Amino acid sequence: MRKQTLAIGTGSLGAIGILAGLLVFGLVLSSSGGDGFAAGLGIVFAFIYVLVGVIAMAEAGALYVFTRNREPGQWSVRLLGLGAATGAIATILLVGSMLPSLASAVVGEPVSVGSSATEYAFGVGVWLTPVGIASSGLGVGCSVVSELRRSGDSA
Repeated sequence: MRKQTLAIGTGSLGAIGILAGLLVFGLVLSSSGGDGFAAGLGIVFAFIYVLVGVIAMAEAGALYVFTRNREPGQWSVRLLGLGAATGAIATILLVGSMLPSLASAVVGEPVSVGSSATEYAFGVGVWLTPVGIASSGLGVGCSVVSELRRSGDSA
């Protein structure tokens, strides 16, 4: 049951990441009309949020699908769980690093929490994303190999 809870939580956080990216995209277009370097940079950040959200949802989906009706090997479950957990953490860090800027835009005055903290959170979130992709990919690979071995043994 814990695996499905992790998958549902990670998928939900992935959806939040996608919504955050779309929100940033909308704010960039409404404030600058999409022109200029700052607008381009904002759109890049929006794309990163959406991409990490989609990846987190894919990691959650892989965990859910491969553990729902079958009992994969121990390493498969560990790798798939690690991939989903890193996807969730990456999304939390990326969206969390955006919250002070979003609060500033909503309130209309600067909200400071320390730029180094938000930069660090953003960087760690970006670097955790490939770790989650690799872990989930290895978990899927282990699950497929395990299924092929089982079907080969029963034949």
